[in-house]
Order: sequence, then structure tokens, then C-alpha cells
Amino acid sequence: MRILRPEGPCFTYSGPLFQGRFIERPNRFLTVVEVEGRKVTAHLHDPGRLQEFTIPGTPVLLRPHGGKTGLWLIAFQQGGEWALTDSSVHRKIAESLLGREARPEVKVGDSRFDFLVDGTVVEVKGCSLIQGDIALFPDAPTERGVRHLRGLRRISEQGGRAAVLFLVLRSGARFFMANRERDPAFSEALRQAYDGGVEVRALGFRFDGRSVIYREEIQVLW
Repeated sequence: MRILRPEGPCFTYSGPLFQGRFIERPNRFLTVVEVEGRKVTAHLHDPGRLQEFTIPGTPVLLRPHGGKTGLWLIAFQQGGEWALTDSSVHRKIAESLLGREARPEVKVGDSRFDFLVDGTVVEVKGCSLIQGDIALFPDAPTERGVRHLRGLRRISEQGGRAAVLFLVLRSGARFFMANRERDPAFSEALRQAYDGGVEVRALGFRFDGRSVIYREEIQVLW
């Protein structure tokens, strides 16, 4: 699978963005944040646990949105760096690297995958958890992720081409690994997919608070 290097950012948010501070997360997709001294709710479009970020007082980045809350929480700040946690933009980021030939939303059998690129079925996953210099995915058990990997493996074993692309959406990672501690089933499924011929790639990015910039490919550790 060919990865392009964009001349500019992979993705840039338009419109106003503003900072606040995290207070609590009542449920998976709802947060309470403080903005200019007021407590308001904000949608969080990331199903992961994000335990490393959801600490009261953590700086967050928000954008206006027309949903029930009126705000989306798109990033947490840690160690002076932004970690992007807005999964709604993962495909847009991937499209900038896969090229114009990438066809989105491809159905193969009973499964739906993110892209078809030059005959390769591609599934994209976003990653924001880093321990030391190792990016880890997932940060919570994901049955859906396991199903995707098994589907990719079937495609490969039946003579097709398949790949999974992990987007590491914060600075600091030199390596990528499956997070066996958080989800042993996903870790095993990823290894089986790789052994079955599925291409496994990890790409590192930096988010500067407005734009997502591609840095480099990250080595996958087994």
C-alpha cells in the first residue's frame, strides 16, 4: 500500500476553536468542561476510555457544533502537546495519504471497511495512547475492531489484499504495539491478521491546535 506525503497539513479545522478545561465525563460521548468560568457540556467523538486525559483540570480544545451540546471536544493537552481525540476526522486524514484513487465505505461480504485503494481493502484506526515512546491501540476493548481484523484476514486468505492503518495522532511515539493489557483479543486478532498476510502500518502525526501534520511512519513491534 502506497502512502503519500502531503505537501501541507493532512487536515485543518476551519472556523473558531477555543480552549477550556476538562471537569468530568458522565458517559462515553458526553463531557463537562469549563469555558471562561462556566460549566458547559461537550460531545466527545471517541469511544475509548482516554483515562490518561480525562483528569479534572486538563486543558482541552473545543469547536462549535450544531448538535445537542453545541460543542465538540476535539483534543486534550498533555505535556504541552495536543492529542487529537476527534474520530470523525480520521478518514479525512487518511484520504490525504492514500490519494484520490481511494474509494470510501467499501462493503465486502457482510463487513464494511473504510477504503479500497488500488485493489487493497483498508481499515483505519486512530490512536492517542502513548506510554513512553510506544503508541498503543486500543485503550479499551473493541469487539468491532476484532471483527474488522478477522474480516481483513479472510480477504487476505482468499487471495485479496488487505491492510490496517493506525493513525497515531499525537507527537512522541517512535513505535506502535497492540495493547494486549487492555484488549488481549484485539492483540491476538492483529497478530493473526498479520500472519495471514494483512499489511499492518502505523503513521505518526502532530496536531498543532489547528492542523494535523504527517511526521513519519512508525515501526510496528510484535
